[in-house]
Amino acid sequence: MSDRAMNLRPFNLEEAKAGKPVVTRDGRKVRLFCFDLVGDDTIAGAVTIGEGKEEDVTSWTAEGRYISRMEEHARDLFMAPVENTVWVNVYRNKNEDRSCDVSITGGYESKASAVDGHANNGYIGTFPLTYTE
Repeated sequence: MSDRAMNLRPFNLEEAKAGKPVVTRDGRKVRLFCFDLVGDDTIAGAVTIGEGKEEDVTSWTAEGRYISRMEEHARDLFMAPVENTVWVNVYRNKNEDRSCDVSITGGYESKASAVDGHANNGYIGTFPLTYTE
């Protein structure tokens, strides 16, 4: 499965330092604990192995490359996918040919704000929409 199919975002050192979740190219959880090692590899952390009951300590370059390699490796770092939920309003639209379709508006942070923001014409309901970045 490709990095894109797994919704992996490129490694970002500043986001990692701020505590955003990091994973390996093959999707394993990573716990970073040092960002200032001396030498070619500057980041140290632990990679979950097996069924998540063990960790393997390793290091990476500031760009998130495992063992200073130029080619791709399963332990290269990426920012973990982030799941977001927004609230949307759904409306029924009547067309000239009397068929119906729907339109979606919103991206509200809460159900209450979505309901407050809806127009009455053709309103069907307010629903959560979850997506992964």
